[in-house]
Amino acid sequence: MLMTLAVLLLFSAATVFVLISHNPLIESYGCIACMAAVGLVRMAKGQPRINLLKRPAAARPGRPMWAIGFVFLAFLAASYFALMQDARHGHQAAWPVYLFTGVVIVCAIFWGYLVASNI
Repeated sequence: MLMTLAVLLLFSAATVFVLISHNPLIESYGCIACMAAVGLVRMAKGQPRINLLKRPAAARPGRPMWAIGFVFLAFLAASYFALMQDARHGHQAAWPVYLFTGVVIVCAIFWGYLVASNI
């Protein structure tokens, strides 16, 4: 019964994606329907639910990692300031753009790691 309901829900979600692909609200309902169909398939097969809260405690980042993260944020502020100063003077140099882009990428990777290891 649940498997049949999951298949019908999945087909209706696929129909929404194929026929009504210009409305983001309806597409989000289609995504929710796909996720609900996957959940129904898991329930029908009797697989245990994934419990993210009861996992073994991993080593969390210490104070030096947080300090490095805040230093990266200071670099981000400085590179943003350099980018704005270059913009005020007519974008004469290209290095502030490259510096800001590099610092943003490094900060995104580093802070993504910090957030992922703390959750």
